[in-house]
Amino acid sequence: VSNAAPSILSSTYDAATGVLSVSAVNIVGGDTIDVSKLSITGQGGSYTLTTANVTASSSTAFAVTLNAADKLAINGILNNNGTAAVDTTTFNLAAAASWDATTTSSADLTGNAVTVSNVTAPTITSATYDGTTHVFTVTGTNLVKTIGATNDVTISKLTITGEGGATYTLSTTGNVEITSATSFTFTLAGADIGGVDALLNKNGTSSASSATTYNLAVADDWNSVITGGNIQDLTGNGITVSNAAPSIISSTYDAATGVLSVTAVNIVGGDTIDVSKLSLVGQAGGSYTLTTANVTASSSTAFAVTLNAADKLAVNGLLNKTGTTAVDATTFNLAAAASWDATTTSSADLTGNAVTVSNVAAPMITSATYDVTTHILTVTGTGLVSTLGATNDITVTALTIKGEGAATRTLSTTGNVEVTSATSFAVTLAGADQAAVEALFNKNGTTSTGGTTYNLAAADDWDSVITGGNIAVTTAPITVSNVAVPTVTSAIYNANTGVLTVTGTGLTGLTGANNDIVANKFSLQGEGGASYTLTTTSNVEITSATSFTLTLSAADRLGANLIMNKNGTSSTSVNTYNLIAAEDWNAGADAAVVIADLTGNGITVTNVVAPTVTSATYNVATGVLVVTGNNFLSLTGAANDITANRIRFLGQGAFNYTLTDTANVDISSNTSFTMTMSANDKAQLALRLNKDGNSSTDSTTYNIGMLEDWNTGAATAVVIADLFGNFITVSGNNVAPVIGGVVAGQTVTETTTITPFAGVTITD
Repeated sequence: VSNAAPSILSSTYDAATGVLSVSAVNIVGGDTIDVSKLSITGQGGSYTLTTANVTASSSTAFAVTLNAADKLAINGILNNNGTAAVDTTTFNLAAAASWDATTTSSADLTGNAVTVSNVTAPTITSATYDGTTHVFTVTGTNLVKTIGATNDVTISKLTITGEGGATYTLSTTGNVEITSATSFTFTLAGADIGGVDALLNKNGTSSASSATTYNLAVADDWNSVITGGNIQDLTGNGITVSNAAPSIISSTYDAATGVLSVTAVNIVGGDTIDVSKLSLVGQAGGSYTLTTANVTASSSTAFAVTLNAADKLAVNGLLNKTGTTAVDATTFNLAAAASWDATTTSSADLTGNAVTVSNVAAPMITSATYDVTTHILTVTGTGLVSTLGATNDITVTALTIKGEGAATRTLSTTGNVEVTSATSFAVTLAGADQAAVEALFNKNGTTSTGGTTYNLAAADDWDSVITGGNIAVTTAPITVSNVAVPTVTSAIYNANTGVLTVTGTGLTGLTGANNDIVANKFSLQGEGGASYTLTTTSNVEITSATSFTLTLSAADRLGANLIMNKNGTSSTSVNTYNLIAAEDWNAGADAAVVIADLTGNGITVTNVVAPTVTSATYNVATGVLVVTGNNFLSLTGAANDITANRIRFLGQGAFNYTLTDTANVDISSNTSFTMTMSANDKAQLALRLNKDGNSSTDSTTYNIGMLEDWNTGAATAVVIADLFGNFITVSGNNVAPVIGGVVAGQTVTETTTITPFAGVTITD
């Protein structure tokens, strides 16, 4: 064969030197090799060389020393010693047509094995970081490229170590290309900026407070899968920081003064600190962002914020225990959002900024006032704090109020409230709490009518769990105002049972049993404007601030019923019923306050019982009739309660006789009246009631019949006729003479006188 075409046989590649040594045939020493016609296939694809042309050293060989760019690319493709890549792709050298530029040379694309040697894992040696530009510049060895765009270095494989030994693995910054076999750069983005700036918080090679040496660690495959082994490089890769961003180191907080003193680095004295960017974390993991005005840094390492009143309230509740942790063990922390140093570029510094708290004191209650009109309990104290959340600063169910008789009420139906300042909060009582508390407060001032000092007590944790200790308050005086003067507004009287139910306002209790309401201070006013004052009815307790009930004694019931003579609100004579309450009728009220309530207290009367007659006695000789019955009623005026001509008598011959001209009379009591007959009526009755006892000589049973309206005190609409069954006991009849004994017969003639009995003389 003559004039055979040039052909590639095989090649070797030294990854350390970048020399590609090629064996070939049918070439001539001195031929020009067009290197741009050569492509190498390996991990992830094929790469066409850009190195300058070379000259064949012999008829069987030529060598290409790759330029820097080609070496970067080829070392990433030929990534494993031997003849195959990490992904098992067989290495191959392809030569396009005319690769031997001196002669005619056909393409030789396959079967040209490449044997690779000296493949070395890339390493990191050091890095620099510019806190202003957020640019990392990394120096290393044996860096390689990977086929494809922006994929040489996997940034998420990089971890930075800094302040306090803390680490941060990049996550929001994109992958980058290497710029050489010894360097690459990347610019932090997103959350990575704040995360890194918090760790690389001081210029130089170590951190501000812990002096931790900065380090850049890279995980396996950070620069491709080269070698197929583990290429992680975790230690000894120092970072030199410049233009470090301002950073919070730590702080102290004095709960007494409200001063937050902050230690920082990379700030400048005079810098404006944007306080609205600062948040404190404490109890329950809660966070509070400050609203205090901006301050100026006092030096390159410090600034101080004196909290305004609102911030101090909130922060004192959050940083609730002396030390570095809250009562619930949450670690106190000062978080600074981006741009917290308004004078320079300052990244967010959110974690690792311990706060040491001092002078945490338990809140105290010193006194309180209560307005009965508004139902508002206003409490004064010291060291009150706010709790994150709505309407939860003061646990109202932890409050107990003491008043009259040392009785207490623990609030239960009133909702929790917020503090209004470090020295005050107000509670508007609701539901059952109102009535219960106001029953204890029966006098203006600091003591009750019975002499009990008003007091407010608060159980532990009444104002959060601050201090972690017992913050219970046992003694705090209450000053009461606007205690209502008790009044009577109306009453209902049951004439049948004698129960008087009274409605009013501002009724108050007094310590002791059955002593709130003094019964003998009450008078019932009725018929004719007459009144009856209770005398033997027992005192009672109030049933509420608006009601009490008296059960009249038998005697008082009789007295009251005389003038409460008609159902409704007025008497038979249209006199409006009224309950008169004399001074000091409500013993629970302040004795110095005038509480007499004499008029306008209407009574509604029910169950007035119709008057009835049960029996009578009548003396024929004197003409006096005494009638006994029940529920007799009076009528205003004189001698008009009982209408005489409405009375009839049944006697001799079973005939009735109705009185005609006997005068009317008044009742003498609820159960009795007496009437003296006129001469005419007396004579008529003598004919009918002709025998002492209960019946006449013809055995007719005596009866007194009461015709309708006989008792004028009764309501005219009520039927009160009582006609039968009312027996009469009669006395005073003249007994017929009876001659007894035997007398000897004697004759009386003219002008004769005889004496048949001693003392008896008969003359003719």
